Amino acid sequence: MIDHRFIAIVRRHLPHLTPAEALAPDMPLHELGLDSMATVRLVIELEDELGAALPESSLTAETFAGAARLR
Repeated sequence: MIDHRFIAIVRRHLPHLTPAEALAPDMPLHELGLDSMATVRLVIELEDELGAALPESSLTAETFAGAARLR
């Protein structure tokens, strides 16, 4: 099941993804504008809004390669 809150949060941090475009699970987030500062803001917002805690060991470029890897 798709968590629409999760998708909405991730989309807010992707300046190159237009509102009309779907966010495919395997879309490279860095190509959609997710840079290092946006990644930090995304992590904070996911933790605050969803009560998720991302362990430090998961804070890698590979984890943020696509939306599916964040779930």
